[in-house]
Amino acid sequence: MSASGPKPQSKPTKTIAGKPASAKPLATKAGPDKPPPPESQPMAEPLVPKIQADGSSALEGLAEILDTAEWDERETQTAKRRPAGRIPLNEKVDTKELLYREAICVISEKGVKGATIREIAKRANLTPAMVHYHFKDKATLVSSTLTRYLKPISDSVWEAAELDIGPLEMLREFHLRLSEVFTKVRWYGSFWSRELAGVHGSQKPFMASLIGENRLKLFREKIELGQKQGLINPLVSPELVFPTLIALVYLPRISLEHWGKVWNTDIDEETVRRHVWGTIIDGLAAKDAGKLK
Repeated sequence: MSASGPKPQSKPTKTIAGKPASAKPLATKAGPDKPPPPESQPMAEPLVPKIQADGSSALEGLAEILDTAEWDERETQTAKRRPAGRIPLNEKVDTKELLYREAICVISEKGVKGATIREIAKRANLTPAMVHYHFKDKATLVSSTLTRYLKPISDSVWEAAELDIGPLEMLREFHLRLSEVFTKVRWYGSFWSRELAGVHGSQKPFMASLIGENRLKLFREKIELGQKQGLINPLVSPELVFPTLIALVYLPRISLEHWGKVWNTDIDEETVRRHVWGTIIDGLAAKDAGKLK
């Protein structure tokens, strides 16, 4: 994707911040006249979730695939019940799916450098040889795993830059989508801290490639437009807005329990969202404080 490429045409995309131009009715739960969905269905490839018109979760489909809490109750349960080693022919286990899921967990916990094929195989109750059956080497396994899980996350967040909305509405979309990611995809915060936020994070170029030059360009242009319109602080650097958003969204969440005990109060998710959005839209300082530089 090139920065000089054509700008995506505006389209009435559904958003969290506002209602779409033409909203399709949301699917309803199975009633008396409708049979319930099958208990088990084959898992599809990771999907880019649709944004709901009623303001519900922007990442419902994504979270179902990526939240490790779901994994413990589904496919991995089969692996944990059997001894490690070769899988009997009569036992249906998607070994590649198991390896993907265990790999992203190990990578988020120990980093790309610290993750080993032996550890990933052990967690999946498979042998290292079975890992090599699906993946040539560790580099192939890591690359395939990161693409499988990080691309839908990147798309679900960064499609906000392509929406036909104003600068402040775009910031609100990014805020809500990032909040959903860090809240529902439990391993992502650890991965972000290790591989994206740190000085020695090894996956920064890879993540930038997933975002794409065109989306980065659209984001910067909309921030600059907001500054020209007097909607966004002129002292703000457009190139630093996104990392600032991530820090504002993520850091309060990892310290909820600590600060709740310090202040002897309960800090829930809605409180965090109001706090973060208030910081983004108004800032912590008075309007004239910017003169102090």
